[in-house]
Amino acid sequence: MRFSRFVLAAVILLLAASCSRIRVEPPDGFAEYKTRELWGPRVYRAVSPEGMLFKARSVRNYPPQDLDFWKEALFSHLEKEGYRPAGQAEVFQASGDGVLFEWAVPYGQEDYIYLTAIVPSGRRIAVVEAGAEYSIYREYREVILNSLKTISLR
Repeated sequence: MRFSRFVLAAVILLLAASCSRIRVEPPDGFAEYKTRELWGPRVYRAVSPEGMLFKARSVRNYPPQDLDFWKEALFSHLEKEGYRPAGQAEVFQASGDGVLFEWAVPYGQEDYIYLTAIVPSGRRIAVVEAGAEYSIYREYREVILNSLKTISLR
């Protein structure tokens, strides 16, 4: 009886550890916060003092495609949803080649910037999102770009 409890506990710990498939350094000035999701999706979150959220997660690369395919798919999807590009796509280097887009999103009397970035790597894709009111986003843009370069998938 005692042995089976030990085996069950070991299996649960291994499953929980295998769910965390993304690593990223928090942007400077952001506080990392964790949620306790034993069976749910693992999402990395960090927040600035002003409330700007930085999220990263890993999803399956299905159907298996390269960066060019996912770049086009992401752009097409968000453009159809009504997001306006706020510049050209930027390629960056993390654990593999990645691409980021910045989108202008009017909300009430304010303009917001929404960043989406992807890094395909084998069977997984790192997906990163960040967004805030324009002046707050501009203040943290460089540290976010630096953080993107630290992404690695397991």
